[in-house]
Formats: sequence, C-alpha cells, structure tokens
Amino acid sequence: MSRVFHLTFAIIFGLALGFPLTMVRAADYSGVCEDIFIPDYPKPGDPGIATQDFKLVPFEKLQLSIADCKKRSTGFFAPDKVVVAHARMQAMAGDKAALPKLRELANGGLAEASYLIEVVYAASPPVSPHKPEAAELTRGEAERELRRAAEAGHILAMQFLTRGLKDGVITRRDRKEARVWAEKLLAAKAMDIEGKAVAALNLAALYFEDPSTSPAEWRRLPELAAITAASLKMAAYAQWLEIRGRRLGLGWDKDEAAARRLAETPGLMAKSPPIKGEYLELLLASGQPQDRIKIVEILEAAKPTQSRFFDTLAGELLFSGKPAGRDRRRAFDLLVTEAAIDQEDAVAVAQRIVLYGDKVKVPVNMLRRLYEAVDLKLPGADVALVRLKGSLNSDAYETSDELGLAQYFGASSEGMTLYLLEKVAHAGPYSIYPPFDKQAAAVAALEKLVAKGVPAALRIKGYALRRGKIYAQDDVEATKFLIRAAEAGDVVAMDLASDAYGSGLGIAENRVEEFRWLKAAAKAGSADAQKSLVNLFPFRRSFPGYSVHDALMNGIVLFAEEDALFGLSSSLVRSLGAQDIEQIGLEFVTQGYMDGFRASMAARNDEIMVKAFKSVDKEVKRGIETVLKQEGFLNAEPDGYMGPAARSALIAWARSKGLPEVESDRPPAPPEADARLTGVPLIPPEVIKALRVKAFNGVNTSKVKAEQKKAMKVLALLAEYGDMVTRLEILKNYSDVALVREAVPPGMAAVYGIDVLTSQPPGAEKAQIDFVFAITHMEQNGSLAIAAEVLLFTLRDDPRLRNPEVFDRVAGNFVFAAGYCDELLAQAKKAKIDGMTDDGCSPASRRALLAWAKASGPYGAEAKIRQEAAAAILKLPK
Repeated sequence: MSRVFHLTFAIIFGLALGFPLTMVRAADYSGVCEDIFIPDYPKPGDPGIATQDFKLVPFEKLQLSIADCKKRSTGFFAPDKVVVAHARMQAMAGDKAALPKLRELANGGLAEASYLIEVVYAASPPVSPHKPEAAELTRGEAERELRRAAEAGHILAMQFLTRGLKDGVITRRDRKEARVWAEKLLAAKAMDIEGKAVAALNLAALYFEDPSTSPAEWRRLPELAAITAASLKMAAYAQWLEIRGRRLGLGWDKDEAAARRLAETPGLMAKSPPIKGEYLELLLASGQPQDRIKIVEILEAAKPTQSRFFDTLAGELLFSGKPAGRDRRRAFDLLVTEAAIDQEDAVAVAQRIVLYGDKVKVPVNMLRRLYEAVDLKLPGADVALVRLKGSLNSDAYETSDELGLAQYFGASSEGMTLYLLEKVAHAGPYSIYPPFDKQAAAVAALEKLVAKGVPAALRIKGYALRRGKIYAQDDVEATKFLIRAAEAGDVVAMDLASDAYGSGLGIAENRVEEFRWLKAAAKAGSADAQKSLVNLFPFRRSFPGYSVHDALMNGIVLFAEEDALFGLSSSLVRSLGAQDIEQIGLEFVTQGYMDGFRASMAARNDEIMVKAFKSVDKEVKRGIETVLKQEGFLNAEPDGYMGPAARSALIAWARSKGLPEVESDRPPAPPEADARLTGVPLIPPEVIKALRVKAFNGVNTSKVKAEQKKAMKVLALLAEYGDMVTRLEILKNYSDVALVREAVPPGMAAVYGIDVLTSQPPGAEKAQIDFVFAITHMEQNGSLAIAAEVLLFTLRDDPRLRNPEVFDRVAGNFVFAAGYCDELLAQAKKAKIDGMTDDGCSPASRRALLAWAKASGPYGAEAKIRQEAAAAILKLPK
C-alpha cells in the first residue's frame, strides 16, 4: 500500500507551479490508530499528524496504525476517534467504502470529513462519466464538500481550493476567486511561516496570471516575496518572483540583466523549477548565438518538473521545433504532465495525442481532468475525450468506452454532432449513434451545419456522398464539397481533395491541384500529408514547386518522430534513400540531409542517427563529413561511414547553426529583387489586355499582310514588355509560323521559352515540346549560339532560376533540343565559367552555371528591353 499511497499523495497535492505545501513535523509516532488523528481533533492536544505529513511516517509504523484502525473499528462500540481515523485512512487510499461514514460526519458539521470526501475523489481511480459507478462520487459533490471545508476554515481545504481555482482542478478555473482564497490563507491565524509562504507565493503567481492586476497589487510583489523568503524551504521561490518581476518590469524595475544574473546563481534552478522557465524566456529574447546554444542544451535535457512555467514552455518549443528543433515525444512528456493538473490543458493535449501520440503515456489524472472538463462543459472537452478513447493510443483506447461516451453525449454540442455525423457518413444510420439512427435525422442535422458553412460539415457531406450512406452516391458532388471544405480550412478535406485530383475521382485528374492540396494539408499540420510529401520524393519532378530540400529535411524530422511515436515506416526509409544524386547534385542533397538534423532535436540522438544513415548513400555521407571537416567540426578524414566522431560532429554543427529555413515558407522575392524588372514602368493590366486582344484579332482575322505584320509588331512589343500570355503564344507558334519569326528575334524567343518553362502559366501543358521545336528550328537556321548565350544572361537576371530545383526542371528540357547542350558548353567556355564538364547540361555543369551566375550578379539586358518596350507601348494609340 505504501507505494500506491505515496504516488497518490504526490498527485493530489503536487502544485502545478512546483510549489511545496506547508509541512508540519509529526509528533512522536507510536503506531497506534490514534496517531492518525488530525491535530486538534476532537479536542486540542490530541496526538496526530497533518495529512500532508504522512510521507514522513516510517513505513512500518504506518502499517501498524492501519492494522490497529482496522481491528478496532469493526466493533459496535468502537470509539468515535478510531472510526474517524479508519475512515480517514480509507479516504487517503481512495476507498469509496469510507464515503457513507464521511458523508454522515460531514453532514454533522465535521470539516475534516468534508475535506476527506474530496480526497476520496482525488485518490480513487477516475471513472468515465457514462458508467454507473461515476455517480458514486461526482466531481460536483467533491467540489461542494471541498468548498464546505474551506469555508469552515479547514486549512488544507483552503489550500487545495485555491490551487484548484487557479489551475482548473476539480473546480472550474477562476483566478479571481483563487486570489480571494489566497488572501484568506495569508490572513489566517492558524497559518505558520511555511503556510504563509505558500499563500504569498500563490497570490503573487495569480497576480502574474491575471491581466486585471492593478498597479497597487503589483507594488505588493516585493512584500509577498519577502513573506515567501521567510521560509527556508521557499526562499528559492521568492527569488523566482523577483526574477519574473524584473524580467517583465512588474513589481520591480525592468532589468533583464539583473534577472539573468540572479537566475544563473548556481543551484537555484534545481531548487525552484519555475526559474528555469524564466531563464528560458530570457534566452529566447536575447538573440545572441551563445544563448541559442544554451536554449538547445536546456531543451535537450528537459524533463517534467511539474512547473507550468517550464514544462509548458519547453513542451511547446519542442513540439513546434522553434527555435531549436522538433522532438515531439519529449514534448508530450512535458505537456501531459501539465495536462494531468489542468483541465484546459488536458483538452488541448488530448486533441494532439489523437493526431500524433500513438505511444504517448497518458497519465491517469489527465483522464480525470478530461472527465472534469466534460462535467464542467469546457469547450471541446466532449469531442476530445471521445476521440481519445477511439484513438490508437494504448493508454486511452477503449472501443466500448468510445461508444458509451458517444451515446452518453449524443448531439449535446456542435462538436459531438459533427462527430456522430462523421460516424454515420462512414457506416450509415445505426442505432448505436442516436439521435442519428434514421437517415432523415442525419441529413437534416448535416444540412443545417452545411448551410452555416461549417468546414467540417462540408467535408462530412462530401464524404457521405462519396460513400453513398446518407445520400445517393455521387462522386462529382462529393468532390465539390470536399474542395469547398478544403478551401474553408478543413485539414482532413485538404487530404481528400488531393486524393480526388490525383485519382480523377469526381473531377478531372490534375497533378498540380493534387500537389497543391497535399502541400496545404502538410503545412496545416496533417502528419499523413507530411509523410506523403516525403514518400513522393522519387517522383518530385512531376510536381511543380516541390522542394527537394524540404523533402529531405522533413524526411529526417519524420523519421525520428515515427520511430519514437508511431513505429518506423518502411516507406519513409525507402524515400530517404531514393534520391538521384547525380541529377540533383551532391551538394544539394547533402545540405537537405544536414538541415534535417538542424530541424529535428529528436534526430540528434545517436541511436536514431545510426538507423537513419543506414539508408543514406555513402557518397552523401562522405559529403556530410566533408562539410563538417571544412567548417571545423570534424578532425578525421571523410570516409563515408558517419562513425561516432562524425555523428558527434554533426550534432555540434546542428546546434551551432540553429533552425534551418523551410523553402516552402520563404516569402516570394519582392519585385526589386528581380533584375528583369528594374526600372520598368508598370502599365495597367487592362491596357495590356486590350492591346493584346486587338493585336491577336489583327493577326488572326486580317486578310491584308501589312495589317498582320503591324499587329504582330504590337504582340512582339507586349512579349518584350513581359506579357506572359503573349510570350506563351509566341513560343507555341515560333517553329511553324513565319510571321512570328519575322517579328521575334531568335534570342528573344529563347528568353520567352525559358520564362514560360519557369513560370508554367495556364495553357503551358505542352511548353516543353514547343521549346524543343523552337530551339531545333534555331539550330537548323544557325541561330543556336544566341539561344545558348541568352541563357547565361537570364540566369544572372532571373532570381527564380537560381533555385537549383527550378533550374533543374527547366534544364531537363535542354537535352532534347538538338545541339543545345554543346552550344551551351561553348558559350560557357567563352565566359570562362569554371567547373563545367564535357556535357554542358550535366548536373555538375548546371551547378557550375548557377555558381557563376550568383557570383557575377545581375546583367540587366532584359530590363533594358522591357523599358524600351514599355516606352513604345505607351505611345501606341489606345
């Protein structure tokens, strides 16, 4: 019993801040039942110890007292003291058999009995609200009796009620009322130095948490810190108050340097865990490189402290990965600790566990907080609980409980209504899903939510139409609703819309749209979409705008988390080893892998690293080692094995570099960054459109050759100015229409082709073929040299092409144009570009061209042409 008792005790009375409760030394303990009496019950001078001091009692003496109570409480004439003592021991063990006697005593006015009813609730196993045994002792009764004891002046009840109101334990969170009870505790005559220190500390913490705290109350902080410091055990917490106050400029003058010096006092953080949270905040605000390393070191060593000021902050940083890299397994370790203490956190963490936490340990008291949140009708608590019970989490999964809860809740909230409708959309109307066991009821409820534009309702209707369960099966309508839901922000619908475009289900196949929605789902947090993006790595060239860097980087992040949270996916392992190094470039692949270890703190675990590098090409491993050696992190010569020294060097390198940039999150370059647009006046789009329509009509409908040529000259000007519609039409017709070739020089046609291939505008599905035909025509007419030369200038001016992946996609078409790669090599030699191979289009040659373009800077040729074209266009008759 001792181990269970001590664990229960720690759960009941450990404060979320990590603050200790008051401690009173026990009197001599003899091991008889009377020793279990509380002080001053039933009259002053009776022996006994305070509830929270039980853990100080020697185990063998505690067992003797328990045995004595059991023996002496069974007789009809057992003394009242012994009966109460036995009930008290039952309460502390969470034994509901004590409730009848405790209720009788509580109704008779014994505050201790009221308090112990709450103790039975807190110490007994939590029971799902739909089960009959949940009614034996409800949260509501526990709160009422706790308040009853507190109002009678029971110190422990007052302390626990204060904490419950502050953090959302048993009762609903109400920090204003918590402050009232903290003031009462501070003023209570029965409170000793230790108790007053705890009361002062809680009151100060409540000031920090309440945005309505007044200036007069802020001025009390030093006084409250002094009361806290009067207790030797609490002195470190008093220093936490000063550190926090100086960091925020509340109660003390704002002085982050002084706060930091105090926080760095040797051993202080170990005595007061909240100080570690304050120190982390100070480091985050610093921005200094050495402080970034300290953040990493703190987070790498982070373990639950039962301090909200550290556990929640560190957990969120590890979950998001900012600023030091993701480690969601350890993030959950920290977050569930707080979720076991706080109802609102329990709801939020439960929602995350459903999505990410197959192997997350769910504490018993987190379920208790969820049950309380449901009873208090906190937003989202019902759905969070029922989905957690239906999830794959081994600590929470229970199909019968999920079903029982669904029937218990019914359509009591919009969230539960959507949950039940989702079930019905999958399986059809069924008696286990009241009130939607009839098709008409389900349709009526769903249509009402669809009319409101609820994103989840739009998605559920699309899914129901797809399944043909409560509507007639209709793939076209299904996909329309899924796309509407995706556009409204529903993440699951984004995945389903991507699938629809990919398989042509209810809509024409569209690889661009398929990939757009997959990326949107991944960015919105869908773990499935994130894994799909990485698994699609071998087929990346089918998807415009797909970043190989991000795929490799996220592959490492997901690899580490799958191993810890889901069980390693073989498809993910295969994807990491699927890259075409020659095509992409060793430097590019190496950078993607190395950035993965910057983005994932979980991956910087030696066991994970060993597993990950088993799938990596030896050439890439040697490339990583080479970078580490060049940058001074590795002393040994690169050998391509990523041995212990290389792995340690990679960890040190990742720590020093900080979080990498995600290419897909990079904002588009501003217009001034595009050298092609420098100094080019902006002509209103409607003017360009009007001129284009008129010119195309002139070319296509005029019977007079001169009129056609005149119209074609206007189109040539529009193309020179940069009008993409006109550039695309010129590319399509260049090899076949003499009128186009007369008006457009070969060099400009090559520029337009490269621009179209880079931009991929609507209608450019056959642009690759048109480009090859145009270049082939130039080769046949002796214009190939200029077509190759303009590429060098375009590389210098167009920032899009300096992205290796974009250039690879465009350059992949060069090999099909007769003689183009040879001519490109000849032009590169004239420009004295280093690093070219015998093949002007090889991956190594492409990397050399990009390096030269970056080093050379903008050329400005196209900007000049656009400026001259704009001037000519502005002179045209409107």
